[in-house]
Amino acid sequence: MASSQKLTDYEQKRLDNIRRNQEMVAALKVHSKATGLSSAASSKRQRVVTKSFKASSEEK
Repeated sequence: MASSQKLTDYEQKRLDNIRRNQEMVAALKVHSKATGLSSAASSKRQRVVTKSFKASSEEK
């Protein structure tokens, strides 16, 4: 929005809320923790595929 336009009470509260949430995310260091989690998840071992045994069916 242009600075010449006056913000409504709702818009001002919304912007204050967004700013407060961004500060909280920064204080909790969520971005760096998420990056660490994604790198840990990408370094998982590959799953070993085993053969499954089928139950023998009776012939009639």
